[in-house]
Formats: sequence, structure tokens, C-alpha cells
Amino acid sequence: MLMEEKSVTFESEEDAQKVAQQLPEATAVGKQVFCSDKRALELAISVAGVSGCEQRPVAMPYPEAEFEYNGDNPRIYVRCLAAYNSGLLHGLWINAAQHVNDIQDDINWMLSWSPVAGSEVCEEWAIHDYEGFGSFSLREWESLEIVSNVAQAIAEHGEAFAAFIACEFPRMNEIEDWDEVLEKFQDAYLGYFDSEKDFALKSSEIDEMFDFAAFQKQFPFWANHVDWESIAVDLFCGEYYSIKATDKGYGVYVFRNLSS
Repeated sequence: MLMEEKSVTFESEEDAQKVAQQLPEATAVGKQVFCSDKRALELAISVAGVSGCEQRPVAMPYPEAEFEYNGDNPRIYVRCLAAYNSGLLHGLWINAAQHVNDIQDDINWMLSWSPVAGSEVCEEWAIHDYEGFGSFSLREWESLEIVSNVAQAIAEHGEAFAAFIACEFPRMNEIEDWDEVLEKFQDAYLGYFDSEKDFALKSSEIDEMFDFAAFQKQFPFWANHVDWESIAVDLFCGEYYSIKATDKGYGVYVFRNLSS
């Protein structure tokens, strides 16, 4: 995705513009000029009558809109702190549901075209926003390994996983085996329901255990007088638990209590 370009930093933006005007394929960003043809760039500097301050290979600063991630997977907004501390807002929305190394590559790319890259070292970053993580909260300096693992699991299993992990693993740094976490989720998760009562009435697991559906069909009169709310309360006293589906606005995610 990245293109290696030759970057030259000048003493002023005016000097950078003078050089860029000599080269149709060059791009001026602040005091920097980017061009893939080194010899043409050197000739343009000579013709413009200015001198470059620094030359180094950097990533070409493509327009932000072309590379910001706007898909369905969870995403994070990572900002360059060197630019932020200089009063400039420079960052990028990045697909969080990819390998940790790919996330880091995207962050490095964002840092490489920071507006202060020519005058400051741009290595520090922070997560200043995120979307698609449901009830799971990210910190500014969250481990990218945690970001990647959680986002990939949410992309595969939905936001029920976010609710599960926020409830079961409040101390993320203590997780040693993510495969075990995924296995536990798959063993525990029973689905989304409108309510705990809805689970008692419609869950295939409860139906297999007590055959409520057959009872309702065979004895509709008595079924209408059953206190299903009370039955649901009893079910959720030990064997099951629910978490509000905040991402949907109503309903619950239901899980089997594996520790009971």
C-alpha cells in the first residue's frame, strides 16, 4: 500500500511551493516536497534557487479519505501525539480486526505523513476514539494485541463477544491464552433474546430440558396461566446469566454459567 518517495524539507513553505511548481509529479505538504524521481527533484531545487534542509525516504502522504477505514469491523482512531502537542489534529481510522503487525504498520504509515514529521520525531501515538467494540472499553494506550484479538473476535462472533469479555475478563492483561477465551465464549453463549422471559419461552436448550413448547401446544389454557416471569427468574438464579444488549438498544445476550 505504501509508496516510497524522496522527501526534501525546506526552510519555508514558499520554498517548497517554488520547487513543487517545477515538477508536475511532485507534491508539496507544508515545508516538504515529495517526489519519486530524485534527479528531477534535485534539478527542480536548482532551478528554483532554493536549498533543501533534509532528505530522507518517507511514505507518500496520500489523501486521508482514501485510506481511512469505514468498513463494518471494529475500528480505532489513532492520533499522532507530536502533532497533537503542536496543536494539530492528525490521525487515521484503522481497521482493528486485523493482525497486530498490520495495525502497527497502519499506525507507522499515519505517523510518517504527520504535518510535523519534517521537524519532529513522530513515534508516539494514542487511541483517541473507537467504534464497533460494543460494551468493551479501550484505553488511550491499549495494547495492540488486545485491540486486535478483541476486534477479530467481535468481527467473527458479533458484539455478544464484547459483552462477554467485558463481564468475564475485566483484567485483560492477565489473559494468557486467547484460544481458551474463544472456546469459553462458544461454550457459554446461547444467543440474543428480547428478555430473560423470552429465553425461557423460546430457547431450544430450555425446550429440550422441559418441553415447554409441547406443554403450551397441548395445554394452551394452563400455559396462559403459567408465571413465565417467575420461571425465568429461577433459571437465571444460577445456571444462566444475561447481559443487556446495549448495541441493539434492547434485549439481552444470554450465557450459560460455566462455573455453576
